[in-house]
Amino acid sequence: MTVKSLTSSRKMINILNRLGHCCNYNTLEELETEATISSVNRSQIFPPDIMEIPSLSTGVAFDNCDRYVDTLTGKDTLHDTVRIIYQNVSADYDIELNSSSISGNLDIPLPPAKEDGLLKRKF
Repeated sequence: MTVKSLTSSRKMINILNRLGHCCNYNTLEELETEATISSVNRSQIFPPDIMEIPSLSTGVAFDNCDRYVDTLTGKDTLHDTVRIIYQNVSADYDIELNSSSISGNLDIPLPPAKEDGLLKRKF
C-alpha cells in the first residue's frame, strides 16, 4: 500500500507483482477498502455533546481559510479547514449538558408525520 500511495501508479504495482514483491493491484485495492471501512467503524463522527435525535435540528458548516496565498514561491502560506456543528435545543427538551456526559429526558417525541393528508404525531 505504501508504494501505491507514494507513486499512485498501477503500472508500478503490476511490475512489482510480476516480480513477486507485492500483491496484485485489485487485491491492494480491496485491502485499502477494508482498512478504510475498519477505520470508519472505529471513529466517532460527532463530538460527544451532539445528540443523534431525529427531532433535533442540527447544522454543520465547513470553511476553508487561505492566508498569504499571493506569494511568488507559495512559502509561508496558511491553508486550513474549520468545521462547526450546532444543535437547536429548546428548553422543552429538559436536557442537561455537562462536560462528561449527556443526561436528561431523551424520550423526545418525533415531529408530526403526514399520513393520508392528516398530521399525526408519532411517539
